[in-house]
Amino acid sequence: MKHTLAGLAFFFFLSAQSQEYIDILNLSYGYSPETGYESGEGTTRINHADLSLFIPIPLTEKTALITGAIGTLNRLKPYPGSEYIALYNLGATLGLNIEHANYWSSLHLLIPKEASSFQYGRSRFQLGTLQLLQKKLGDHRNFSFGFYMNTEEYGIMFVPIGGFYYRHPDDLWEVSALLPSRGDINIRLQPKLRAGLTFDGLGSSFPIENEDYGKAYVQRISNDLSLYLQYRLTPSLIFAVRSGYSINRSYRIYAADDKVKVSIANIFIRDPRMILNESVKGGFIFNFRFTYRLHLASRD
Repeated sequence: MKHTLAGLAFFFFLSAQSQEYIDILNLSYGYSPETGYESGEGTTRINHADLSLFIPIPLTEKTALITGAIGTLNRLKPYPGSEYIALYNLGATLGLNIEHANYWSSLHLLIPKEASSFQYGRSRFQLGTLQLLQKKLGDHRNFSFGFYMNTEEYGIMFVPIGGFYYRHPDDLWEVSALLPSRGDINIRLQPKLRAGLTFDGLGSSFPIENEDYGKAYVQRISNDLSLYLQYRLTPSLIFAVRSGYSINRSYRIYAADDKVKVSIANIFIRDPRMILNESVKGGFIFNFRFTYRLHLASRD
């Protein structure tokens, strides 16, 4: 999931419990060149930015308070002939990470956020929760399961989650996933340089109000598959360059009162809604990412 929703929180859970580091801060900027629409003339550039900040505060030997902030920004022309608009959400994370007996641990997060548009000032409060259980199987691997749920503009989004993580004992390669949201596999090319393949999925929704559609909302879906190079500038600062393709990408507009009861991982069963715009299509994506990483143990 891309980030965005709770994908940021998902990766924190992987980092904090089974890997040997926590990614405290992530900043990314993505760009898609001129992209066409499903039908009709015209093109649009698409800009996407992500921010995630996580601050774990130990309370006891086995319990940590999780605080932080998340944000996303999308800028594009949502339909042919429109002007550029900027859609954003900005929120916080608050919860607990608890270690249990027999190498089990759990993460319980609340994710309140505001979704809106800079041009079309209608804003809405959304509330999400992430609940995950994880079993550590050894020094370099684990599995996890749980769910993510959020109050999107169209109704409730419910995402069942299954995850796993494995790192080669010599740090030659690494695999992590929280499906259907995210996946990553990477290999070491040089001591400071890694190459990998990553997938980010799911989406988000943003309320808008303008002369064309009145009160409405934009539903963003993007499934991004990218190759990347990652370079460790310092022991804690990492820079990555990604390039790939966004599959089945869409920014569809619906009337504000056009709802569905529930979406299961962006699967809408008997979706009664009427699409109001000609959405953008999939296309090439380019991304730059900075990460600040806190190491918990010495690597092999």
